[in-house]
Order: sequence, then structure tokens, then C-alpha cells
Amino acid sequence: MLDAQDLVLVSNGKSEAGKLPSWATGNHEAVYRQHPEVHAIINAYPVNATAFSVTGISLDTRTIPESYVVVRQIRQVRYGVQFEDSEALAQQVSPRQPAAILENDGVLVTGSDILEA
Repeated sequence: MLDAQDLVLVSNGKSEAGKLPSWATGNHEAVYRQHPEVHAIINAYPVNATAFSVTGISLDTRTIPESYVVVRQIRQVRYGVQFEDSEALAQQVSPRQPAAILENDGVLVTGSDILEA
């Protein structure tokens, strides 16, 4: 559960005074650098997607046409990339492939705005 005061604005590599940004900030910065058309990123841990992250089973987005139109094909990223190599993680998503399941961790989704993400 987040409140507005829990959000931290990071601009030009600096966070708001008195606030500590998430460890994922470096990952987000790498995605923004590699994909200028992305303006929103969410790291999330929804129960069903997280279940896929621990099974190694591919999530077939084509079972519901609307999900394929929005999410397209979801990449599965090996565990640890999100902690070790922000640039490699950023290569796993794009405007044409906006979501990735992070093995044993959750999901990373992107969009042109927060609603799309």
C-alpha cells in the first residue's frame, strides 16, 4: 500500500530531499535511457504473475486477445539480472514488448504513461 508521500521523485540522478529512492531506481533509469518513449515503469508482485515467476512456465497472453494486444509476449528474465545488470534488464523490455517476468521476483511493466503501465 502506497500513499502519495511514499513516492520519490528522481530527476537527473538526484532524489527529493529527505527521501530514499527504491533499489530499483538504477533499473528504471536504464530503461528510460534505452527507451525514450517509455515514461512509466512499475515493479509489481501480483499473485498470479509472481506464481509464473517461480514456475518457469511461460505465460501465454494469447488466451485473452485483449491481454495480447496490450502486453504482447512476455519475456522471462533470469533471476539476478535486476540486481546485477540494469542495462541488460532494460534490453528485455521495449514499447513493443512492455512487460517482463522476473524469475522468482515478480514483474516489470512499462508504458507511455502510468495508466498504460
